[in-house]
Amino acid sequence: MTTRLRDKLLAMLLIAIASLSAWWSGKLEGVWQRFIPDRLYADPTASHRNPNDQSELNGNPAAQSSPLQLRTVHPVRDTNQIVVVSQPAEVAPYYLVQIYADTAGTIERIEPDLGDEVDREQTIAEIREPGSSTTTPIRSPIDGVIVSRSVDPGTFVANASVIPNATPIVTIAKLDTVTITMNVPDMFAPYVKEGMVAKIRNTNATKSPWIESKLTRISPVARVGDRTLAVEIDLFNQTRSEYDELMTDAKKTGFEEYKSRRAPDFPQNLSGEQTAGFTPGLIYEMQVHIDSLGQVPLLPSQCLTRRSGKPYVFLVENGSVVQVPVLVQFDNGSLCYAKPMRDINSSQQLSDDWDGTEEVIFDSRYDLQPGKSAVANPIERDVKSKKSRNP
Repeated sequence: MTTRLRDKLLAMLLIAIASLSAWWSGKLEGVWQRFIPDRLYADPTASHRNPNDQSELNGNPAAQSSPLQLRTVHPVRDTNQIVVVSQPAEVAPYYLVQIYADTAGTIERIEPDLGDEVDREQTIAEIREPGSSTTTPIRSPIDGVIVSRSVDPGTFVANASVIPNATPIVTIAKLDTVTITMNVPDMFAPYVKEGMVAKIRNTNATKSPWIESKLTRISPVARVGDRTLAVEIDLFNQTRSEYDELMTDAKKTGFEEYKSRRAPDFPQNLSGEQTAGFTPGLIYEMQVHIDSLGQVPLLPSQCLTRRSGKPYVFLVENGSVVQVPVLVQFDNGSLCYAKPMRDINSSQQLSDDWDGTEEVIFDSRYDLQPGKSAVANPIERDVKSKKSRNP
């Protein structure tokens, strides 16, 4: 007998023995269940069954498990709730003016240089027209600082009203006041209002303090590209004494030098000779503290779930799990405002918004399915003490 044939016969023998053993075990189990008392041979799940309940034997799936004990919360309207939206912000001069020549000629004289301060109506440069013995002065339209200069004496400049893309002689910026701009994401845009608290800091500086102010203006339209809404702050960038002096002079002219005749704000947490020290052109971090969410019912973000890309929340209603489609107005990872839509699986007609009595499921331990038997176990939550931040 060859080795290969012997191995094959041995394998067949082992298979036959295993099959006979399995068959005999089944026969013995039937004998044990017939002659040994039930109390000694019991199904491990038998203690959880009602001996008088035959529904499980009849294949009723509802009787095979007890109702889910689910933690639930109520939608809450809290007037003290504050949501902090944080985004990059751009700092720009309050005014930025490029000065062009309004006549062609040669720069006869130009005095101010990069970084020099100039006053309104101060002569910046003089231009001599070809063949002329006199010069034409170029004056500054604002008080500001020279931030760029592109010509020197002897340079020929073109008439900007005749030659397109002419080079500006100088650029003047009003730096005692700056405008800080932040783009608010669309989900928070409906709740942003003028006068809301805002904070700004330089993220690149070590231990940079937050500078506190208030929103000056809000764009009436969202940007087409990313659907964000621009908000701005006009902030005085020098000392308190200089601010008070400037405001005294500005009142005499009815703030005619300022946009919408509205005075800039002074940082609320600075005093004395402290300055905000903002540098235009750098990127800062800005927070807007939205305090108008008390008018809408809020839920923990954990209540939201998505299926096939669509947002839902689950309720316990009449002892069953109900799936409710929602329209998410905003969600910052801590709290959300999810407006309920009509649910075809619910016998109850949902209103336009939550009324605060709904048992919204706050439990991620189960794979929830509509119609499953459930019991609501409300939990206490204190949203008043929470402040949320947008990631």
